[in-house]
Amino acid sequence: MSQASQTERPRPLSTSDRDALIALIGGTKPATTGLVAHLAKAVHDVREHEHPKWEDLYCLNLTSFMGERMGPVLRRLIDAETENEELRARVAELEAQRERRRVRLVALQNDALNMRGTLSPNGEARKVPMPLGETLTPAVEWLVNRVAELEAGPIPYFHASHESIVFGRYRNKDAARLHCDTLMLREQPTAVLDWIEDEEDGVDELVATVGGKEIVTGYVVTASTIDSGYDAEADRQDLTPGGAR
Repeated sequence: MSQASQTERPRPLSTSDRDALIALIGGTKPATTGLVAHLAKAVHDVREHEHPKWEDLYCLNLTSFMGERMGPVLRRLIDAETENEELRARVAELEAQRERRRVRLVALQNDALNMRGTLSPNGEARKVPMPLGETLTPAVEWLVNRVAELEAGPIPYFHASHESIVFGRYRNKDAARLHCDTLMLREQPTAVLDWIEDEEDGVDELVATVGGKEIVTGYVVTASTIDSGYDAEADRQDLTPGGAR
């Protein structure tokens, strides 16, 4: 027998192997730890005692003792093999679970990197009022609170109009002004445009210089708000005598 075959690890017993062995040994109970220790001692004694040249009754007694008790040993072996198979299945399940978690962790790390890039783009001002440390929780909490604050209050916007006719509504003033500028330049391509701001009334008026003469264009950008919800109590107060309506 080669050295490789001597050291080769025996294959685990399959389910069919174990069933066949159980059928052969019947309802034998598994060997106790004490019995296993006695059998180990018997194996040692058979190997180590001085063997006579004539019939070795001592060895025969020991091997007979071991043979009679091989059923419980086999039962213990079968039970151990069954437990090992269950453990191998559990290990495989845990390894698969670990791989799934690793994949999820990589995805979360990529999401965190993308979020950092969104909140603090390279070469641009940070979008949140705090540095981004190891955790993004403070930034997320600030964003959640900011959204709640915006949803609770009136929403500002700017409407662009001409001669009191509204033709556009925008969340920022520059977009509303650009719309007015574009329409005016279509009418007067050579006009030089300027805006006059009335911060108290929230109204910006577009004026144009054409041929050295300043003219009123009629284009206006007005700051306004949209309520985030209906306030029945405030509505009732407005409808009472002396109210705003």
